[in-house]
Amino acid sequence: LVRTLRPSGLDSIALVLSVGVQLVGAGVAVADRSPGLAILGAGLLFTAVWMGPRDRPGGAGPRPPLTRYIAVAVRLAYVWLAVAGLLLVLNDGGMSGPRNDAMLHTFFVGFVMGMIFAHGPIILRASSAGRSATERSSTCPSPRSPAPPRCASRRTSPVSRTWRAGADS
Repeated sequence: LVRTLRPSGLDSIALVLSVGVQLVGAGVAVADRSPGLAILGAGLLFTAVWMGPRDRPGGAGPRPPLTRYIAVAVRLAYVWLAVAGLLLVLNDGGMSGPRNDAMLHTFFVGFVMGMIFAHGPIILRASSAGRSATERSSTCPSPRSPAPPRCASRRTSPVSRTWRAGADS
């Protein structure tokens, strides 16, 4: 993202400050839990407020459904991050109870899983090199070339012959 959209000097300072507040909060939480968690929560809240308007797909106008899905999912994940930060700020330092449970769920289920589902279509497409699960694997040569032994069984099985017959038509 940084290579595509160069942040301004003020944006860079805000990002470094946000991460710094989170690190300070984590460090303080080791020594004194309640103020440390509040500082960490403030850092998460600041990160959500800072990243929300900046982490967006480019271009204006109508978007394809997948791009719209990713944009909405990312924005919702930042909302969950802000809620988790707010719950940390309001935390009394306890490591159990409904408030702590709500904070953990909003962070891990809301933010982390939201980001995983938001970026999943991009990652899956890139990791499969654009091939879908139903396309041929690139490990075996085409059906018309001599097959190595590991691929021969795939070509002679009734399932693969049926699949090839449907694919060739």
